[in-house]
Amino acid sequence: MILGSAIYTQNAWADCHGQKECAMADGHEDESAPCPIIDKIIKKSHFLLDNKDEIGLSDEQVGAIQGLKLQAKKSMIRGGADMEIMMLDMKLKLSEDVLDVEGINAMIDQGMAQMTQSAKASVDVYAKLQAVLKPEQVEKAKALWTKKN
Repeated sequence: MILGSAIYTQNAWADCHGQKECAMADGHEDESAPCPIIDKIIKKSHFLLDNKDEIGLSDEQVGAIQGLKLQAKKSMIRGGADMEIMMLDMKLKLSEDVLDVEGINAMIDQGMAQMTQSAKASVDVYAKLQAVLKPEQVEKAKALWTKKN
């Protein structure tokens, strides 16, 4: 049961930081990420960039937002690749005649540690994204968001 729970948790992480169905195409009309943190970064970035003139973003702010969006996408891609590799290694270990419980548990622990690190890094990127705007721009963005939604 513990192994099943850990594998379920890791599959959820793979959905969050992996690329089961990559929605990171250049056209962002239906773009979303399975991870709620990265999804928030991507959607907020698009909203800000699509409304840069109304919000009054400088070229420097636009560049910072684009850079943070790219950083989030790269993180998601790397996390997905790491998870796929770990799952392949775990499948191999699970197919052995003698089950290496300690080895599998160590893989699970490592995967959970990577998930924690990745989620915290994503929160940091989101905080940086929020810090790009000046207070008056935040108010303009909120008003615009309310108006459009």
